[in-house]
Amino acid sequence: MRGMYKHPVKFVKIEYTQDESGSMVKEDSETINTKCRILHNDKNRENQNNEITYLCNKTIQINDYVNITGYDEFELCHKRYRILDIETNEDWQYKTVIAEEIND
Repeated sequence: MRGMYKHPVKFVKIEYTQDESGSMVKEDSETINTKCRILHNDKNRENQNNEITYLCNKTIQINDYVNITGYDEFELCHKRYRILDIETNEDWQYKTVIAEEIND
C-alpha cells in the first residue's frame, strides 16, 4: 500500500470565542499536516434566491491515528473544506472524511 496517500492536507482546529461586543469569533488554533487519498470529487450547482452557487464535495481517506473531529476544517489544493461526516474503519485503520467546500 505504499504511495496510497500522496496528496498533502492540512487539518485546522477551529475554536469559537466571544469578543467584547458579544459576537462569536472563529479562530484557527492548531494545525495537523498529513497526507490523504482523494476518493471522490463531486461538483454541482444550485439555484438559491435566483443566484447560482457552485458546490464542491470531496471524499478523502486518512490514517486512523490522525485526531480530528467533525468541527474541524481542512485545506486541500489551496481550498478550504468543512467536514460533514467521519467514518472510521478499525479493521483497515483509516478514516473516510466527507466534506464540502467553504464558499465565503
